[in-house]
Amino acid sequence: MSENIKGVTIRNTMDNSQVEEGFKGLKRQLGLANSELKSNLSAFDKSEKSMKQYQTRIDGLNNKMKIQKQMFKQAEQELKDLNANYTKAKQTVSSVEKAYKSLADATKKEKAALDKSNDAIKSSNAELKKSQTQYKRTTEQKDKAYQKLKQLRQAEKELKNSNQATTAQLKRVADATQKQSQKHKELVQKYKEEDAQVKKLRNQNNSLVSTNKKVKDTYDKTNTELKQTEKEYKNLNTTIKNHGQNLSNAQKKVNNERTSMNNLQKSIDRTSKEMKAFNKEQLIANSQFTKTADHLDKMSDKFGRMGHGMSSIGRSLSMYVTTPIVAGFGASVKAAVDYEQSLAGVAKTTNLSGSELNKMSNEIMGMSKKLPFASNRNSGSCRSCRAIRC
Repeated sequence: MSENIKGVTIRNTMDNSQVEEGFKGLKRQLGLANSELKSNLSAFDKSEKSMKQYQTRIDGLNNKMKIQKQMFKQAEQELKDLNANYTKAKQTVSSVEKAYKSLADATKKEKAALDKSNDAIKSSNAELKKSQTQYKRTTEQKDKAYQKLKQLRQAEKELKNSNQATTAQLKRVADATQKQSQKHKELVQKYKEEDAQVKKLRNQNNSLVSTNKKVKDTYDKTNTELKQTEKEYKNLNTTIKNHGQNLSNAQKKVNNERTSMNNLQKSIDRTSKEMKAFNKEQLIANSQFTKTADHLDKMSDKFGRMGHGMSSIGRSLSMYVTTPIVAGFGASVKAAVDYEQSLAGVAKTTNLSGSELNKMSNEIMGMSKKLPFASNRNSGSCRSCRAIRC
């Protein structure tokens, strides 16, 4: 009967234990990534700012984001599977219930058939045992009767050969031998009949045992299906009953993972912005024009009377050259300056020695050779130099 309803039950293919284990694995990976980030950042001083430090932080955050996205996708998949299983449970619960009832009826009938078969085997075993005992007894009687018959036949033979026995004696011996022979024949016949009966009962018993095995196998199979279907039926009812709470928990999980992912993205964006700003500051600070301007500022401090004029040279170079380079506008200044006239004015104002004046001139000439100046910027630099004389 179980074969008639085979395939009716619907199995729940979602393994929650594997899903949870997968999510725990991602959490462990995220924890490891966070630990690695802290370990890598520990190589830098807390107050240190460098491109390497920023890049290390961004790499660590991106690694965490990769894992966080997997966690978010898994949370979404769990929510999708939850709704799919709920829909499937609603659609199949009635058919599973019907299959469960059919299997319960089949199991009940097959259990009764198995009990009947077990009783038949029990009765057959008892009858076979009884028949075998009788057969054994008859066999012993037959063998004894045969031995006695042999003795009587031997005695009759010896009596005849002695030529001393009377007719009456010979007749008595012959009658006894005849009687024992008849008894032995009867026992032999009984032995044959009982042997046939034992064989018959043994065959019947073997047949009952074979049938009993089939009945038991059928019952075991149906009973196993019954237990599986019963479990499935309970799971489906639990899925339907707890769907509201499970749905709420799954949605919260999705929202939490989305929030974590968004917060992580904000950290990446913020760190990237800080890194770009720091890089821009470094480009400005490390440019040749800024270094020269700073050097000229130091010279201005050293030779006090250069004051405002030398500072103007430094600031003009920074304003006209450094800023356009960093901003990427491609503006440049042509370094063609009338040193004779400009430096003469500087010499009058500052009273620099010849060697000091030559050193400053060489620095300006070296800068104009290394960097391309536009002609209009060059004239501005000349005006800055002349301003020193004012």
